[in-house]
Amino acid sequence: MSGNSEEDRIASTLEECLSVFRSGLLQDIKINDLVFCEPSKDLEDNPHTPPPLQSHVTTNTQFLQYQDWIEKLSLDAEKLDCNGFEHCRRIKSQLLNDL
Repeated sequence: MSGNSEEDRIASTLEECLSVFRSGLLQDIKINDLVFCEPSKDLEDNPHTPPPLQSHVTTNTQFLQYQDWIEKLSLDAEKLDCNGFEHCRRIKSQLLNDL
């Protein structure tokens, strides 16, 4: 495989990930309907950090799946070797910033 076609393949993969992420997969998730655990009473916990979402509540399922997808996409993008291709590094950086 020539360097240029490898660069094109990597760039295409990254651009597809960026496009999917930006397509608005979160648009159907209603943030106001999320159910959180009770806030911690521990004085050492940061009061500005929200309590975790309850994982077994049906209304949280879609958001938690979306969160898992973002984390997986971020890890996969982080591992992707751009082989010194500047164009690919720029797209990868943009994707990771957006994530």
